[in-house]
Amino acid sequence: MAGGDYNLPNMAQETWIEVRVIVPARMQEEASLFLTDFSGRGVIIEEENVPAGGVVIRAFFQPEEYGDWQRQELQDYLKRLSSYELSPLGLEVRQVAAEDWAEAWKAHFKAVKLTGHVVIRPPWEEYAAQPGETVITIYPGMAFGTGRHASTLLCLKALEQVWEEQPPRFGNPWQVLDVGTGTGILALAAARYQALGLHQTGFLTQEDWGALIFRRP
Repeated sequence: MAGGDYNLPNMAQETWIEVRVIVPARMQEEASLFLTDFSGRGVIIEEENVPAGGVVIRAFFQPEEYGDWQRQELQDYLKRLSSYELSPLGLEVRQVAAEDWAEAWKAHFKAVKLTGHVVIRPPWEEYAAQPGETVITIYPGMAFGTGRHASTLLCLKALEQVWEEQPPRFGNPWQVLDVGTGTGILALAAARYQALGLHQTGFLTQEDWGALIFRRP
């Protein structure tokens, strides 16, 4: 893949801009977090049919969200990586139908164990829970909150730690505030851990950050 100018044509409402970035496999976490923050949505990581030693990370933008500034930011990001003599590196931008995004999620979003106990799976992926596992089923769609982002993962681990060290007691439950709820993964995990007084606020925007606040009355 090679970078280059991309002039946006007149598009129907149901089209998106797909950004495909090639980075070294060892950089996939850092690059995934960059693109997640940059796009405000989840990303897709592909490890098959890519240059040796690399991965492809796919992010999606609505047409009005992607312009000269976004293109320059992506090119500058790859230049910074290139300055460290990292390879392979590449950038491709293309127009896709909204349906292509939905199907891509289904093809690449698999059940994954995020912590010692929490497993996230999409509704189309079967998973046989093992003893002690908490399985949360979510439809990831285009939203943030599949559990792979650092802030979400840290909150899940914190929730798990609180549960193990100070589990809720009858008549004295934990109260949880889920800020920037996104797909609701943190609220769902808290509910599985029997938190009462559960509150969620807002749908995730690019400026929101997943966070949990615990309080015991």
